[in-house]
Amino acid sequence: MSERLRIGEGQVSGYLSISLGLISLGGVICFHFPEYFTTAEFRSLYPTEMLRWLLLLCLILAFGFALLSFLLGTSSKLAFTGVMITALAVVLGGHTVEIDEFEQSLYSISLDWLLIDIVVLSAIFVPIELFLPKRESQTKFHEEWRTDLVYFAISHLLVQLTAVIIKTPAEFIFRDWGLNDVQSVVSGWPFLIQVFVAILVADLCQYTIHRAFHRLPYLWRVHSVHHSIWAVDWIAGSRLHLVDILITR
Repeated sequence: MSERLRIGEGQVSGYLSISLGLISLGGVICFHFPEYFTTAEFRSLYPTEMLRWLLLLCLILAFGFALLSFLLGTSSKLAFTGVMITALAVVLGGHTVEIDEFEQSLYSISLDWLLIDIVVLSAIFVPIELFLPKRESQTKFHEEWRTDLVYFAISHLLVQLTAVIIKTPAEFIFRDWGLNDVQSVVSGWPFLIQVFVAILVADLCQYTIHRAFHRLPYLWRVHSVHHSIWAVDWIAGSRLHLVDILITR
């Protein structure tokens, strides 16, 4: 697609229908198989009933935008796709799926984290890019958007795996550094001071690592993936090599 999406032609509503349908389908899968598709640390924090109502809202909006796309557009392809995806979510139980007792799995795919992040970021940045674009000639569905979306999805779905890969060697390396004493001292500081120091230390570490990625040739070969982007938008920053993700985190 070489032209920007324009309001009133049915394309925006069509893509919204497909997106909301996919989000709904992902939510239904999370309700069916929470032990495999939700992040263990988040499960106890979720307001289940509120999520059910949000899922129902997504389903209604997905069907509504599909209808709007059908009425406004000259082609019904987007509307039909949105309806089919949303209908599948409904057939699989929609917002009425009951969560049975389940055993905690050793590892899980963080589909819930992917859905939450893409909903929040899309709600913030898609309207900005649509109504206040920096490059008016750049369409949302440029040649690289699928590549960026794959990187975005992989980096979110494998959150737990990357955390395990990072945590194990980190614990081995730092176990004899006496950091428990440092932690005890820091925990006694006022909360705002702790937040400030945490942000400062994290930012300095990120800066140092980023400098190393640019200065050291063997690291640049990995980091250059991030700088291979031609069409810059809100999702493009997710294009990171797995080694880049592991070192940075």
